[in-house]
Amino acid sequence: MKRSFDLIGSIREHLAEAGFRQLPLKKEASALFFKPASGLFLTLGVEVSRRYRETFTGSFYLAPTFSWAYAPPNEFPLKGYRRIGECLTPSQRKQVEPDATAQQTDVWWHGFTPENAEQFAHFVTIAESKFLNTKGLVQSVKKSTAMRELLEQIAAVQQTYRQKTVANSPLVEKVRKEKTVPAKWYAAAAKVASERFQDYDHKDGIKMLAEESWLLSEFG
Repeated sequence: MKRSFDLIGSIREHLAEAGFRQLPLKKEASALFFKPASGLFLTLGVEVSRRYRETFTGSFYLAPTFSWAYAPPNEFPLKGYRRIGECLTPSQRKQVEPDATAQQTDVWWHGFTPENAEQFAHFVTIAESKFLNTKGLVQSVKKSTAMRELLEQIAAVQQTYRQKTVANSPLVEKVRKEKTVPAKWYAAAAKVASERFQDYDHKDGIKMLAEESWLLSEFG
């Protein structure tokens, strides 16, 4: 049987040269990579199409955490999220999709091949520069009220995690946990959510707080 090409592994190797590291959690993407940028984190999500076989693209996120998507839309600048194609010129987009029109800003790579992995990583570095140089982007991200509040919530979870013992709550049992994240993080997040941040006092909120707190403790 022919062995399938390891797209993510190849992208990882190419992006390492540009300073990106892969996060151990995928979240909504097929793979997540990150690097520090202007006191924040530039996160790159590699997204594989659910409709078309071996078709993929990527998106940038800029935030002080790895989960800014939990911020209310009116509390976070939408320009803090951009598809790779939006940060390329029409001629560059045509190199990815020859039939792309000048008005088309979203492009996808077709085929899990070494050539596509290399080209994707190449265009990531080009798009990264344009994205980060968006006028006012860094300042608007840092001023986001929702992001500051999320950082406070994460700090509370991290402080609770450092306690000698943290009791489990029944709600924690309903959380879909990641094997790489110590169980105590979920217990700490549940305790903080129930006592101080009721908006996160549910299985999805606990999961996000626990895993984001762990990620920032490991990679922040």
